[in-house]
Formats: sequence, C-alpha cells, structure tokens
Amino acid sequence: MYLIIGSGKIARHFAHYFDLLKIPYLQWSRSQPGQLAAQQSRSQLSDLHSQVDRTLLLISDSAIGDFVDEHPFLKSKTLIHFSGSLSIPGVVSWHPLMTFSSELYNLETYQTIPFVTTDSQPISQQLPGLQNAFYKLEESQKPLYHALCVLGGNFSTLLIGKMISRFETDLGLPRHLALRYLEQVFSNAFTLADPLTGPLARKDNTVITKNLHALAHDPYEKIYRSFVEIHHPQYKETQI
Repeated sequence: MYLIIGSGKIARHFAHYFDLLKIPYLQWSRSQPGQLAAQQSRSQLSDLHSQVDRTLLLISDSAIGDFVDEHPFLKSKTLIHFSGSLSIPGVVSWHPLMTFSSELYNLETYQTIPFVTTDSQPISQQLPGLQNAFYKLEESQKPLYHALCVLGGNFSTLLIGKMISRFETDLGLPRHLALRYLEQVFSNAFTLADPLTGPLARKDNTVITKNLHALAHDPYEKIYRSFVEIHHPQYKETQI
C-alpha cells in the first residue's frame, strides 16, 4: 500500500496512474490551517503512514527537505521522492523522466515513462506494481542530469511559446503556422543526424545580425545572442 503526499500535478498524475492499474493507495496533502488544525493534520498523516508500506513524497522540490525534517517518522518506512535534482539522506530518489501537464494521461503513456534513480534496488521492489523502464545514475551525476532536462524541456517550451505568441500578437499570423513548422523541427531533431538549419547552420553573419536587430527590444535577444556565441563563436556583426 502506498501513501501519496501532495495534491499538485505530479501527485494527481500518479494517483491517476495507480487508479488505472488498480494499485491501492492513500493520499494526504498539506493545508494552511490554524495551529490546532495543523496538529490534527500531522496526526492524520501519522495515522495514514502507519497503514502503508511506502510513501511517495510528491511535493515541490523546495519543500521536500524541510518536510522530511518536520516529519522524521516518515523515514521509518520506505520514503521516496520524485525530484530529479535532490539527494536527501534516508529518502530514495526515483525521477519520472516526463513532463506533466494539467491534463491526465492514458495508461499507455504512463507505462512508457522511464524512471532515473540513484537507488540500487529495481523498480519492482521500490515501486511495486509498476513495470516502467528505469536507469541508474550516480549521486554526483544528478545535478548535470537535471540541468540537461531543464535545457531540453523547460527552455524549449519557453522558446516555442515565444514564437507562437509573437506570431499571433505582433504579426497577426495564425498559431497553426508555427505549430506545423515546429512539428517538423522536432521530427528532424529526433530522426536526423544533423537537423540544424538556418543562419546558425550556414554561419550567415548578415542574417544573424538582422535577426538580432529585429529582437533589439525583446529580452529574448540575449538568448538568441547566447546561442550564436555557442554555435558560431566567430560571428561578427555586419553592416545592414
């Protein structure tokens, strides 16, 4: 029996995953009550914890360390967090390598989520009932692993959103034009050995300079310039 602590996106997703697999679980979430109600809430957490074999701590990364310190009894049984960046003594780390939206997924999607762990035990022992693929990292590799996840996932999301937003608001172009372009970009990135195109691939200083000028009053100009410095360090601004 699992205890899921949390009520945010990832907690809702894994509660739904367990529902689809008919895995029994209990759930508890923090509240913002007065002192007496807070004491009752902690008592309820202790009672729920006594009924389960393992606890999944599915709250924000910034809150995990303090929460464990405030509830040390949780370590008396298997305690697992899903953070890709944290390493906490006495807490097992299993990170689902997936982005979780406000929309719940189907069973097939959940079953294809790979986990990355620093644990020595297989997933069948630490997360009974799940048969997801898993991969092991050393503790020292976690910071780089998580930084790469943010680069590939969060930053690409911001760039995609920027393109779609300015297509619509500044240029009056429908979002489906950007979406079709981006679909092919990602398809090429996933399938081709050298998918980069455009002025960075050609090292076209004139076009790069025009692009930077067009973004002169946009904070994303710094991002464009950073990518130029990385991929085309010989770039020199041209006269236009």
